[in-house]
Amino acid sequence: MNLIESIWICRDHTGHGESPDSPLVVEQIKVVDDQLAFLLSNLEQQGILGCIDIIVLSDHGMAPT
Repeated sequence: MNLIESIWICRDHTGHGESPDSPLVVEQIKVVDDQLAFLLSNLEQQGILGCIDIIVLSDHGMAPT
């Protein structure tokens, strides 16, 4: 079994530093979304997307304080 783990924490740090409703958080979500789309697109181009399992997790949500 092979395992690759990738952690993208930029949105979490931005949310804690600003607020969950901050435009910076929305910007960070778009960055992570683009990175995931890039990964999936490249796996598909290589013909291996159907041969692997991808699990996307989140640690928690946020509420304004």
